[in-house]
Amino acid sequence: MTATADCEREIRELHDFVAGDYTTKREDFERVESALHPEFSLVRPSGFVADRSTGLEGVRESEGQYDPGEFDIEIGNVEMIERGEERALVRYEESEGERHDRSTQHGVFGRRQTGDERPPSGGISTRRGSSE
Repeated sequence: MTATADCEREIRELHDFVAGDYTTKREDFERVESALHPEFSLVRPSGFVADRSTGLEGVRESEGQYDPGEFDIEIGNVEMIERGEERALVRYEESEGERHDRSTQHGVFGRRQTGDERPPSGGISTRRGSSE
């Protein structure tokens, strides 16, 4: 299975794409759609649980709402929790925007079914909760 560095790179690339989407009008959401597992969910700091379609809708609705350089997503403290042959469970911290809302994320990474040699992300399934 993949190394922590591979998972961290995938996490950063996906979040950079999403942050870029918040500052730009784009038509291509394939990068986000292909990364999120069909059973993807996230728990927002408020406790609201969003499924995959709600999460994708939120990204689409947020497109272009900030000026370039006004919004960023920072990733830190990436830690491999468990690693197997086909999957890895990773925990990381995320902070967003100027408000610096922080949350702790968990991502499950698995090999893509298409034979793609990019870092495995076809099975990202994120649970989100606020850090204390």
